[in-house]
Amino acid sequence: MIQENSKSSVLAEFRRSAESWPDRTAVVSGEVSLTFAELADRVERLSEVLRSLGIGPEQSVVSCLAPSAGVPVAMLGVWSAGGAYIPLDLQVPSDRLRYVLDDCRAQVLIVAKGTAVDQPGVRIVELDDTGAPVQAAPERFETPVTPAPNDLAYIIYTSGSTGRPKGVLVEHGNLAEMTANYEAALYGPLDRPVRRICVNNPLITDSAVSDLVHIAFGRTLYFVSPSVRRDPDRMAAFLTEHRIELLDATPTQIRALLMAGHADALRSLRVLIVGGESTDSSLWAALQGLEGVAVFNLYGPTECTVAVTFADVRADNLPTIGAEFPNCPVFLLDDGLRPVPAGETGEICVSGVQVARGYLNAPEQQADRFVSFTPPGQSEAVRIYRTGDRARRTAAGTLEFFGRTDDQVKIRGYRVELGELEAVLRQCHGVFDAAAALDRTGSEPVLRAFVVLAGGTSEAEVQQYLKDTLPAHMLPRLSTVPGIPSGPTGKADRKTLLAALADGGAEAVAVTPPQGSGDPRVDLLRDIWCQVLHLTDVAADDDFFTLGGDSLKATRMTLKVRKQLTAAAPVSAVFEHPDFRGYCAAITALR
Repeated sequence: MIQENSKSSVLAEFRRSAESWPDRTAVVSGEVSLTFAELADRVERLSEVLRSLGIGPEQSVVSCLAPSAGVPVAMLGVWSAGGAYIPLDLQVPSDRLRYVLDDCRAQVLIVAKGTAVDQPGVRIVELDDTGAPVQAAPERFETPVTPAPNDLAYIIYTSGSTGRPKGVLVEHGNLAEMTANYEAALYGPLDRPVRRICVNNPLITDSAVSDLVHIAFGRTLYFVSPSVRRDPDRMAAFLTEHRIELLDATPTQIRALLMAGHADALRSLRVLIVGGESTDSSLWAALQGLEGVAVFNLYGPTECTVAVTFADVRADNLPTIGAEFPNCPVFLLDDGLRPVPAGETGEICVSGVQVARGYLNAPEQQADRFVSFTPPGQSEAVRIYRTGDRARRTAAGTLEFFGRTDDQVKIRGYRVELGELEAVLRQCHGVFDAAAALDRTGSEPVLRAFVVLAGGTSEAEVQQYLKDTLPAHMLPRLSTVPGIPSGPTGKADRKTLLAALADGGAEAVAVTPPQGSGDPRVDLLRDIWCQVLHLTDVAADDDFFTLGGDSLKATRMTLKVRKQLTAAAPVSAVFEHPDFRGYCAAITALR
């Protein structure tokens, strides 16, 4: 249970905004535009449908919607019924979706109208293109639901070291504290209010919740589709066309925009929030060059309600995660939960109102991460969350980030437990042993997996198994090795595996000699793919993203294609045709 606070819930703030500005635009998604009055009507209609199905406090409602007007309807409608909002991606493998539905005991699944769903035991509620419920409630409820601070607001599923995702339980009081901190520290000092917000973060992350809650304060949400989001050319056009004032993005996405020459689109913003990954010194310098834009670097785990520290990028010449928000004390502790001496590195441990309730159905992990600590000079213990991240406090009081203490990594803003990836790999038929690691030797980190295979088992079979089992952000680049080396503690020696990879040893099994295609354009494209992906050859059926590509590498590759082959090459081509054969056909067809 969270510490008590007097701040108003996000739902209460939304209801006040809807009463104050009924005719103001609340949501824009493609051709759909809703006023606050129209949004509030849909929220209450969905709330009544859910209440008629028995939804109340602590009961889970899963939302599997693409970015659309229905998303804020679902989130606010669930809260208006008293339930807990759980965003999931309907595109994840069915077994993983079924696991989450069972784990949270979901009563209802919200989907877009016409979506085919095969999940027995869960009631389906459909929303149309405007976010309106297709079903009508059989009865009216006169008394509105007002969530208490310790009622469950949402559950975000993150990667878990056991091989299964784990749900983080966040209460309304946690969220109210976070929104109050953002309003006071980030937006309050602005010379005039921001109004136009891009809903940019993946909906299954808590960062998306921080995008969505802007609706509570009378701002307009502009939904960007995943295909636009990952294409820097189209993303820049979206920001400009809709005159977006506030964007929350990962460093990877911002690098891609800058690399593609869209600094002006970023300069058109009034506020840029960067988070989800660490920011290097070169990007930090580029962010400082965005004149007229308030740029903040935020840090925080899902277990502490999105973000607990913030840094004004212009206040420091080197990257920092800044200082704590009010009521979010950060302690730097050693392995024995003792404060480290001034200037030394320790584990970031967070206390205060934003610390979440805990994990769902994971008592051992909860006992390990959510613990009691008595601060120096105090007689009473406080509840803290051990983040597993390391930092050092500078003489100025800001925090310098120094990475992890365990096997959790972040890639493109997503948390990935290496242990979960390894556990899934070991469950694959024909895999004797496996180890996973984050390779930081290139310009961008690459998630890698090393496997020991039985005779007759191919990497392609393992890769297909992973695609059928894991979400896309957890798919690694595979390498076959004869064995997994052990370190002094008996654990897998990831450093040795990565070193062998750098020497060409680990990937040699997967490499075939380059072969000319007979078409110089295809040969040039193959050379460009190899340069960007650090490979010696690419086969016709190879997938750019399976080989380790991401949005930043897609941008880098496209710029090379534009310079060496055709200026008309769009970044979107590799997302629409991720296999090499299809990509070549698309590019060579351009004039």
